[in-house]
Amino acid sequence: MTSTVTNPAWRFLRTLLLAAVFACAALPSRAEEPGWPVYGGAPGGGHFTPLTQITAGNVGRLQKAWEYRTGDFSPGSPGHRATTFEATPILAHGALYLCTPYNRVIALQAETGKPLWAHEPDPKLDRAYDQQHSLICRGVSYWESAQPNPAMPCQSRIYQGVLDGRLEALDARTGQLCADFAGSGTIDLMAASDPSTSPRRRWCSRIW
Repeated sequence: MTSTVTNPAWRFLRTLLLAAVFACAALPSRAEEPGWPVYGGAPGGGHFTPLTQITAGNVGRLQKAWEYRTGDFSPGSPGHRATTFEATPILAHGALYLCTPYNRVIALQAETGKPLWAHEPDPKLDRAYDQQHSLICRGVSYWESAQPNPAMPCQSRIYQGVLDGRLEALDARTGQLCADFAGSGTIDLMAASDPSTSPRRRWCSRIW
């Protein structure tokens, strides 16, 4: 025996639900827009993007969407070097990653500028760095697993070289050190250096 819904209210509700289902099915799936996950946009550094929304005709009408200040600044004083901001942010999966002159790594929501996380490595600033330069961090590097496991940490990573000679691996989602990298998430690249020359060395460039 087959029952038939005759109540007008139920017929209207059923029609409304079906319309909603078909409307959702008809919406095109929005593919993730290409990011800028490495310096220069791609491993070759070609600075090319396939995006076409900004053109030579409308670039002059762009307006500031948001502004973020790191607060990591020093004009220089006796016993403390000046800072220079030279970082080139990278963009991956909707997040911007950058470093400050004190090697603080910051992740921001690209669309809004909302802070996602920050990592403080506490570099040893009492070292006698090259006197020709101020405190600088020129950028960080991004890596992600070809077959990521969402249940595991550090499936995508941010690498940075710290001024005092350490190399760090951070979870790109949380900013936590990746324990499977060098046993603790960081390695001291100066450990095997000549003590007479290592105080003059520093690391300010991004990892390739």
